[in-house]
Amino acid sequence: MNEVTVSSACKYLGVSTSGYYAWRKRQANTAQKYNDLKAVYWQHHARLGAPSLVHDMHDLGYNMSERTIGRMLKKLGLRSRIARKYKHTTDSNHRLPTAPNLLDRQFTYLDDGNLPICNNWVENQMRPWALGRKKWLFAGSLRSGQRAANIMTLIQSAKLNGLDPYAYLSDVLKKLPTHKVTQIEELLPHRWKPEPN
Repeated sequence: MNEVTVSSACKYLGVSTSGYYAWRKRQANTAQKYNDLKAVYWQHHARLGAPSLVHDMHDLGYNMSERTIGRMLKKLGLRSRIARKYKHTTDSNHRLPTAPNLLDRQFTYLDDGNLPICNNWVENQMRPWALGRKKWLFAGSLRSGQRAANIMTLIQSAKLNGLDPYAYLSDVLKKLPTHKVTQIEELLPHRWKPEPN
């Protein structure tokens, strides 16, 4: 039995051997194009159509138009799926885990008349510190940042107890070197008593 060579088959069909090899290379490239297009399509979870896939195919080195990609997608039977908009429903009937209701509609200010309904006053007390945070970011070291936090805590505690922070701190800093360590709680803002003049 005689084997048919590529050159004899090309001669019989009336095509050049170089033309046959060019055609074969194109077929291989086309198959690779389709495979790459499918990969990109599924990489985006089938959400992109031809206009958006053009850029990804260009990134892979294929110079194809939107129209060509559209034809290839049609040939592969691929269509972009539009994502459904999220619809929020308050009546959720599902078995998914939900966060516990920690508040459970227990508003303690209804039981205790001393508690304020809103916390605007507390927010206003914190505002100077919140504004200064950016400036205090560079305290120098961890230890100096901790010291600044301690001083700020003493100042705010003095204000909360109705004291003049300057008078309180100057008196405490005078007493501190000679004060007994066992009685240090006496210098805290809620126990401090100013010396009579």
